[in-house]
Amino acid sequence: MAKVFSVLFLPLLLSACSYDSPENHSPAPSEIFGNPTYRAISFGGYRGLTREEGPSVAQLIDDVKILDAMGVKLLRTYNTSQFPQVARLLQAVETVKQTDPDFEMYVMLGAWIESKNAWTEAVWDAANLARRTS
Repeated sequence: MAKVFSVLFLPLLLSACSYDSPENHSPAPSEIFGNPTYRAISFGGYRGLTREEGPSVAQLIDDVKILDAMGVKLLRTYNTSQFPQVARLLQAVETVKQTDPDFEMYVMLGAWIESKNAWTEAVWDAANLARRTS
């Protein structure tokens, strides 16, 4: 039996810019999504064998600088809660923004939702299978 999981996309967009002045205004999500000026990539940044070995802020700073040079302005990640990457990634983007006011990058958080036993052969119980085949 194939492993089953579902992904729920939450359109949360976090900016590393502060909102204390008009020159620091971030564009609305509607100005970013579908706009070819804002190239996007799904980003992990991991270097180890597991997600528990998250990249350091210094490594993520290097990553966002490389991605910026490639024209990427929007990073999407699903590693939002149980792993340290998101907090470090936001810190890395903020750090680069502080040193380069023209730097522009946004982080979009996705939510990964799994069913019970999603990574096992026991995903579907008899009731689920009956509903699925009827």
